[in-house]
Amino acid sequence: MTAMANSLLDRLERQDRAFARKVCDGLREALDAAGLRLPSLGVERAATGAHLVQLGGVAPGLASELATLVWTGAPYVRAVRGGEFGGGH
Repeated sequence: MTAMANSLLDRLERQDRAFARKVCDGLREALDAAGLRLPSLGVERAATGAHLVQLGGVAPGLASELATLVWTGAPYVRAVRGGEFGGGH
């Protein structure tokens, strides 16, 4: 039973890591398309075992550009998440 449990846990851990990397790569591509680069963007394993997308530290100018990019897309994100396209808040 332990071998099966470890196998399942290993598989879940690999899936979690693969998903985090896929999201990280997608974020990198989106930022590249906008002309922005987060130098420390990557995936790290947290103490809890979860894989997290780490944005890292950025210069204030880049943070300002990132904020502008997010503000520009915010109405679309709200529409998709909670408007006619989603069942959110």
